[in-house]
Amino acid sequence: MQLSFGFGPGENPDASSALVSKLAAVLAAARRTAVYGPLLARAGSFAELSPIGIHPYIENRERFRNPKAPAAKARPKHAEPGAIRGSLEELLRLAARVGAGEAAAPATARRIAVRTPLGERLASERARDYLWRAFELPIFEELVGSEGEPFAAECEAHSGFHLAAESALFEACYGELVVTSLVAVRYPILRMRTAWVGAIERCSCSCGERVTRFVPVVVAMGAVRKPPATARSPRRAAPCR
Repeated sequence: MQLSFGFGPGENPDASSALVSKLAAVLAAARRTAVYGPLLARAGSFAELSPIGIHPYIENRERFRNPKAPAAKARPKHAEPGAIRGSLEELLRLAARVGAGEAAAPATARRIAVRTPLGERLASERARDYLWRAFELPIFEELVGSEGEPFAAECEAHSGFHLAAESALFEACYGELVVTSLVAVRYPILRMRTAWVGAIERCSCSCGERVTRFVPVVVAMGAVRKPPATARSPRRAAPCR
């Protein structure tokens, strides 16, 4: 199996045996789904499969289900000491309760972890500012796939998302992030356009790591404890070095 697409202009993913094995398992699962079965049959190969939009997934996720997949195992809850973790909706509800004096943030909390699943919008600046005013804690967003697998996460530099190469393949299609999960076999995801708009960059991040990053059109940058947007200067991604 040959991978003929890349992370960005002039780059190709590492076609290691482990990657090819993972992709083969996902392709086998995808052929059993109502969506990808006909598409792969017409395309003839993964490399010829055109990216598909996110709307069919949002409107009817069950059409992406592999009916022969084993039953889902209970995922252990990710416990991160010092983090308040949840979806944006859950965190906004908690922030409203904190603001109304009906709840209090844990005294040991040191960060807010926003989990954004496939099909949801990235956290807006307005939402981030609301969470900051409620908790006065740094906010880190994480992007996850159809089965909760990690796609990308913000680092301390807040200059984009570090992409999880062990979990997915990433492409850019007309400024939109396209993903292929290397983990999901119950709900396979192949070359799906995410509606997350930005660029893929492989360069030194401001945090010091040289990683492949997804840099949205609007990214959260600046100090870890940040003031409201009205007091901040315009943001832009850190330049490649």
